[in-house]
Amino acid sequence: MRAISIIVVFQATNSIMMKGVLRGGGDTRFLMVADILFLWLVSVPLGAYAGLVWNLSAFWIYFFLKMDQVIKAFWCVLRLKSGKWMKGISGSGAGRAGGRT
Repeated sequence: MRAISIIVVFQATNSIMMKGVLRGGGDTRFLMVADILFLWLVSVPLGAYAGLVWNLSAFWIYFFLKMDQVIKAFWCVLRLKSGKWMKGISGSGAGRAGGRT
């Protein structure tokens, strides 16, 4: 329960940022890369090591298996602040929101 109570904060942030703001702004490629990269290069290896090699408790195994949520939360906040996620909705599809190129 303690591990879940920590991770749920980051999952809630990701739900709003990834499925709402960034995806709504048209930044789907960035989100796909973040999901694949952090899941398969961070969470799965750390979870396997935590359980099979380091013999850690269930708290740490769950925490490491959900580590991608923590990293994605910070990465998405940086992406949001950069403004690169805003895509134009004009006919050309190029540029940023508001028709700027």
